[in-house]
Amino acid sequence: MVVLLQAMEDGMSQETIFEYTKIDPWFLSQFGELHEAEQWLKTQSLDSISYDDLLATKQRGFSDVQIARCMGMSFASKWPTIVMLFAFDVSQIATCIGHGVSGCALPRAVPN
Repeated sequence: MVVLLQAMEDGMSQETIFEYTKIDPWFLSQFGELHEAEQWLKTQSLDSISYDDLLATKQRGFSDVQIARCMGMSFASKWPTIVMLFAFDVSQIATCIGHGVSGCALPRAVPN
């Protein structure tokens, strides 16, 4: 996997990787999409990423830790903010952050 990732980072096409490795083209396509999503995520920050983009990234299988790492931040320091993005309406988040995470009076989200 590390070699495959390095090949993609070096700009090798999926077709060329297939010729050398004979790895299933479907797998290469899926792996390539994840690689592209990770590269895009590295250009984002918690302040700039939209709720919909963050949700789509989570739905692609990225964990909170991976998202934080891609954005160049400590997961432990931003975890409450990331969790709040999924637990509350966006308008409530600004209010909650303004009052501090520990003093947030918003109700907890209840999973379906």
